[in-house]
Amino acid sequence: MHTKSLCTLGLLILAAGTLPGQTYWSTSPSLDCGGSNAGGAIVQGPLQITAPTGGTGYVCYVSGTFLWYAAGAGWHTAIRVAAPESGAIRADYSFVGIAGNPLSLDLATNGGTTETQSGSEAVFTLNANQPLEVDLLGRTGAGPGYSNQTGGSVYAIFECPDATTCSYVTPQLLGWNRTSGRRWVSMTPRTSCPLRSTTPTRAPGPTRSRSTTATETSSGRARARLLR
Repeated sequence: MHTKSLCTLGLLILAAGTLPGQTYWSTSPSLDCGGSNAGGAIVQGPLQITAPTGGTGYVCYVSGTFLWYAAGAGWHTAIRVAAPESGAIRADYSFVGIAGNPLSLDLATNGGTTETQSGSEAVFTLNANQPLEVDLLGRTGAGPGYSNQTGGSVYAIFECPDATTCSYVTPQLLGWNRTSGRRWVSMTPRTSCPLRSTTPTRAPGPTRSRSTTATETSSGRARARLLR
């Protein structure tokens, strides 16, 4: 199963704004991002961004791939995460089909059963201690019945204002079949390589550019080609 690097295919925002003191980024260019999270994923960064409030920001991040989801035909998948007490986070999920291509899914949030958003990528900003469940209903256009099963993987990246906050980000993917009762739980995504071998940058909003460095690995180039 192929994974992908940070790239925008659509944008879904949970929070309309960010409360004072609830920023998922830092203004320090010397941000220390060393460490690993409770699930074993390596905290990486800093990643330079254009802050939603304007100006330059910096984030630490953890990333990885949930190797399998299933939705439709009685199958249901939910991805759960909560921002730690220490700070806000930004969660970015990208959905890939079994052929390795971006796949648009209908999504609901926090246990809902009615589609509220659609897309091959979903981005959410969570304040400290705020939980989120993203429910994968099925392939876009197949609702409301979703009679055919679809599956694939989910690439996840979580951006944080510091390494401590990232170290406590422990997402879960839960899947089950309403008819057979079969179920599985993935406690944390399989860790991905750093987005780049040098200090990376990204722009905010629905269009994010990605430059290729001379030292980028071949697997990184393969992930980039997946989205072109």
